[in-house]
Amino acid sequence: MHTYGIIYTGYATKHVVEGLEPRTPYRFRLKVTSPSGEFEYSPVVAVSTTREPISSEHFHRAVNVNDEDLLVQILQGGNVKVDVPNKLGFTALMVAAQRGHTRLVKILVSNGTDVNLRNGSGKDSLMLACYAGHLDVVKYLRRHGASWDTRDLGGCTALHWAVDGGHCGVIEWMIQDGCEAVDPMLWEMVRRIWEQSGDTATFFLNLRIYTGLTCLNGEPFLHLMSHVTSGETSRPLRFGFIICKPGIKNTYRCLTFRTKRGNVDVVDAGSGWTPLMRVSAVSGNQKVASLLIDAGADVNVKDKDGKTPLMVAVLNNHEELVQLLLDRGADASVKNEFGKGVLEMARVFDRQNVIFLLEERKKKQMPKKSSVC
Repeated sequence: MHTYGIIYTGYATKHVVEGLEPRTPYRFRLKVTSPSGEFEYSPVVAVSTTREPISSEHFHRAVNVNDEDLLVQILQGGNVKVDVPNKLGFTALMVAAQRGHTRLVKILVSNGTDVNLRNGSGKDSLMLACYAGHLDVVKYLRRHGASWDTRDLGGCTALHWAVDGGHCGVIEWMIQDGCEAVDPMLWEMVRRIWEQSGDTATFFLNLRIYTGLTCLNGEPFLHLMSHVTSGETSRPLRFGFIICKPGIKNTYRCLTFRTKRGNVDVVDAGSGWTPLMRVSAVSGNQKVASLLIDAGADVNVKDKDGKTPLMVAVLNNHEELVQLLLDRGADASVKNEFGKGVLEMARVFDRQNVIFLLEERKKKQMPKKSSVC
C-alpha cells in the first residue's frame, strides 16, 4: 500500500513542492476538510520529474573536481554564464587558476571569461595563481590580457601575493616579464624631464640629476650616452615604462628604464609595505628576498611607521634573513619614527641570536684604534 506524507497544510490555491529527486515518479492527492471535520480525498495525480536542470552549481562543481568533459558540456549548453560567481564570490576562472587546472583555464578563456574580474576582496585570477605557484597558469593569463597593475582592496599587487606564496620560479618569471607596477610620480617626473630636454643625451643627464637614477636597462648612463651621441638606437626591453618621441634623430624611439631601487618596491595601501617588507614580516624566505634585492628592491625602504625590512625581520626573529639583509646593504643604524633602532627592538623582544648578530656586525664596522708606540 502506498503511504502519503503531509507536504502542505493551509488555504492557498497553489503550492510548489521543492527538493524532489530528478527522474523520479511521485504520487500526490488532496485532502479537503470541511468546517464540520468531514474530509474527502481527491483522485491520485501521478507525476515524474525530469533530469535536473543545469545550474551554476553544476558549473562550479565541474571546476572543483577538474572535470573537463562536464565543463565543456555545460558551456556548450549555453545555460550558464561563464563568469557567474560561486557562493564565495569566485568565478570559475579564479578557482581553476588557484588550483592550477591549466586545461580548464584554457577552456574558460576560450569561452570568453574575463581574466581581470576581481572577487570581493579585490583579488583577480592572476593574483590567486601567483600565490599558489602555478607558473603555467600565470603565463597563460598574462598572454591573454591579465594585468600586473591590478591591486586588491589592500593595495597589494600580484607580486605581493607571489612573495607571500614563496614560489621563487613564479617570482623570477614575473620580474622578467616586467611585473613592477608603475610609479605614477616618477613617471610624471620623467615625462617632464623628457619634454624639457633638447636631445636624448641631455635627457639622460637631466634624468640622472633629478631622479638619482644610475642606469637604464641595466647599463651605466655614460655607456648609454655614448650610444646616443654615436647615433645608435635601443632595442625595446620589458622592464619599466616606455617613452616614445618619434621623429627625433639619434634618440631611443622605444626607451625603457627602471629606477635604481626598482619598481619591485611597490607598496600596499595598509602599512606601506613593499614585497621585501612582506617577506621580512611573514615568511623570512631568504631565496625570495634575494630575488627581490637582485631585481632592485631597496633594503632600506621605510613603511608608514618608519620601519625598514631589517627592523621587521628582527621583530619577527628571522635570523637568517637579518644576516642576508645586512650582507646586502641594510643600514642597522636607521631609526624608526619613535627613534628606535634594530638593536633596541631586538633587546625589547629578547631576540638573543639576533642581538649577538647585530652586535658582532657593529664591532666589525667600528674603526680600529691605532696603537701609540
